[in-house]
Amino acid sequence: MAANLKAAFAFWVALTILTRLGHLVPPDWTVSAVRNILAAGIGVWFAFRFRARVAQIALGGLSVALISLLVIHLIFGIEAAQGGPTYFAVLMAGLLGVAVAALSRTLTRRGHDSNPANGESARVLMPSAEEPRTSPSSEGHESRPFRLVSVAAV
Repeated sequence: MAANLKAAFAFWVALTILTRLGHLVPPDWTVSAVRNILAAGIGVWFAFRFRARVAQIALGGLSVALISLLVIHLIFGIEAAQGGPTYFAVLMAGLLGVAVAALSRTLTRRGHDSNPANGESARVLMPSAEEPRTSPSSEGHESRPFRLVSVAAV
């Protein structure tokens, strides 16, 4: 938790400093966009240094969204891509993309490093054949444990 706060604070400080420096150049939307991308990139760098997983995903998603918005504005013009729905869609796409990539990387590390495409076996989570269990707090809901199994490529 402390590492995530440190990374968020580093992002905030970088954004503040870059905003102050941005007042030295003529105002333009591209300066603002590049400033935000640089600050988010600095925040991501600190998140990796502090091993702050939540901050890596949040600031990484923000970086992807800001870069996407800059590209959209450069291609279609600043007026063509404005409004809440555009920003919401791009931000959610960036966050979900980074989160899915982080999750798939985590799941890949937990299995063993084989490549099913080369005929090697892969390890995947499968529902267990054990009987479903109920716990007193689950109010009748059943839970079925998962187990790690090896699957050969077909």
